[in-house]
Amino acid sequence: WVYPNGMEEEYEGTKTIIVKYTACGSTMIADWYTKSLTESETHSEALDYRQGRTDDDGNIWGPLTWNFFQLVDHTIASLEAEDYEVVIDGCVFIHGEQDTKFDENMALYEEGLECFVKDVRTYLGDEDMPFIITEALTNSGKYCNDLRAMQKRVADKFDNCTLLTNEGLTTNTFEPWHYGKAGNYEIGNRIAAEFIAYNDTRKVVSYDMDPVKVPLNADVTLPKYVPATFDNDYSGYIKVEEYTSTYDNTKEGTYEVSFKASGCQDVEGKLTVEVTDEIYVDGIMNEYEGRKSVSLG
Repeated sequence: WVYPNGMEEEYEGTKTIIVKYTACGSTMIADWYTKSLTESETHSEALDYRQGRTDDDGNIWGPLTWNFFQLVDHTIASLEAEDYEVVIDGCVFIHGEQDTKFDENMALYEEGLECFVKDVRTYLGDEDMPFIITEALTNSGKYCNDLRAMQKRVADKFDNCTLLTNEGLTTNTFEPWHYGKAGNYEIGNRIAAEFIAYNDTRKVVSYDMDPVKVPLNADVTLPKYVPATFDNDYSGYIKVEEYTSTYDNTKEGTYEVSFKASGCQDVEGKLTVEVTDEIYVDGIMNEYEGRKSVSLG
């Protein structure tokens, strides 16, 4: 495990666990609803209760929410049986694309997501637990833009709740719903940066970001996560809180842009931006290299 310099002894014996629960094609309306949504005056009657689970107090939960809770409970019990003191650092919810296909699903999704954040925190015993909602990836559903707007509104309603950007990430080459290998690694690193930003005590030795190329007269969003190397010789992302200077996209040249990063001790950084009139490639040129070809008769 990776510890801050000089703190190896304090953290000796620490174990880090990721509890992952997933199901293909799941929806809020049938799978992930929580008891608060079943009590909603507006949407309770629209839920699909056919596979709902009832707890000892008579509350009904979506089947996947219930199974997720049981997996967390089992993990905690297993760790406590090994004499570990369990601390839950946060929750990530990657979801929503399936719901964007249906009118009735989207009608209740925003309240459902709000209830999910609230009830998961309550169940896990931490009303301020960091919670990350990943921005919907696909544009293939009818209501994808509406879903992203809902995710943003819900994230803004809670403290310690973040909507994680999917900017720059692409889907698999063969379907529009899931990240490919590179995208999965990237989204994982961004999630880690978000959690670490809540209590980051590392000192940055260097920022390892390649220059950002910007087309002349174009508006480009600068990276929200910057790779860095720390004083313990490990590397990872730093979350950019704000850019404190800018560049002129109407003039070619190389600019140094300053930013502040959240959490870590070394919060001041600089990024190189190159404004150029060269042909701009918005993507990976060789992403299909080595793929098998299929001939259709």
